[in-house]
Amino acid sequence: MSEFAWFKLLVRLVGLLLLGFSVPMLLHVIGRLLASGIPNSGMQTSMSLRIELSSNLPALIGDGAQAAFGAYLFFRGDWVIRRVLAEIHGRCAVCGFDLSAVKASSCPECNTPFRHSKSEVESKKPE
Repeated sequence: MSEFAWFKLLVRLVGLLLLGFSVPMLLHVIGRLLASGIPNSGMQTSMSLRIELSSNLPALIGDGAQAAFGAYLFFRGDWVIRRVLAEIHGRCAVCGFDLSAVKASSCPECNTPFRHSKSEVESKKPE
């Protein structure tokens, strides 16, 4: 397995970890809000829904954002992978192909356009 494939797997695992931490907490907060809004329940008082909502809104937003980012990393994560792998010189950000000897402006493996780094352009100029 190439380094590129390992990195994609690692990104997916981080997404799964974020989902694993956020979804149970998100369900807990939603359950508390639903229980406080049910008439004649043990948790319900005249102001309980408003108090529960105001006290749990930061947790709801934070856990929701964490779950959304975790789902993005687990199911897609393409932008993050491309952004990080673009920093690795001489590799295609999409497929991980070694581009150090490629003179074209697109990857021969997946046809993704890329820019040569300034040091590569300067070293390839005829003198």
